[in-house]
Amino acid sequence: MAKKATNAWVFLLYALIAYGIVFLDVAQVKFYQILGLPAYGSTLSATLRGNITAIVLWGVLQIVLITASRKFTDFDVLSFRGKPSAGSWTAIAVLSAVYIFVITAAWGWQFKPLAELQVAIEKFQSGGVPQWIVQIIYYAFETLGFFLIIAFSQHFGEKLFKNDKIPYGGIACGLTWGLTHILTKDLAVGLISLGFGIIFGVIYMLTRKNPRVAIPLLWALFVI
Repeated sequence: MAKKATNAWVFLLYALIAYGIVFLDVAQVKFYQILGLPAYGSTLSATLRGNITAIVLWGVLQIVLITASRKFTDFDVLSFRGKPSAGSWTAIAVLSAVYIFVITAAWGWQFKPLAELQVAIEKFQSGGVPQWIVQIIYYAFETLGFFLIIAFSQHFGEKLFKNDKIPYGGIACGLTWGLTHILTKDLAVGLISLGFGIIFGVIYMLTRKNPRVAIPLLWALFVI
């Protein structure tokens, strides 16, 4: 059996690959534009095509990445690590409330899932509900992508600096998420995304790095 990698920098590489997988969503949208196909969001079919392409790309490559990390490193990113304490749940609730407050304010004090559903129905009529459901599934795979960035980056930081009190994963998630939104939207959205990434990384630590708790919780925040 081949010796499994334990070098800290290997996990930074896995985190960067996880980010690259997430960024493929932007690339595939540009690719369809180059082909001269209708832009994402312009029609129901173009929007479904973009979201479904992202889901398939992310799902396949995320499975490959997780499988590779299990096979070639000493870190199982999906292993069960324990349950959050009562104090941790309180901190998670506070951070989640801050996140939801900012998101709700950004949506004009509307509940985001219902607001997105309303927008989808207004734009695509009878196709709005199916698009909204696909969007929720899209968020699940997007969540897993950011979870992998956080988990691998956190493991990298802890092994390199011998300190498990700093949210390395959140910082990495914030920087990558922020950069993506700066490139695709604007600076303000990028800076907000930076803050959200750090919040997500801290929540990951508060869950005691338990994927069974962290992934559903982060997905719920993505949806909300």
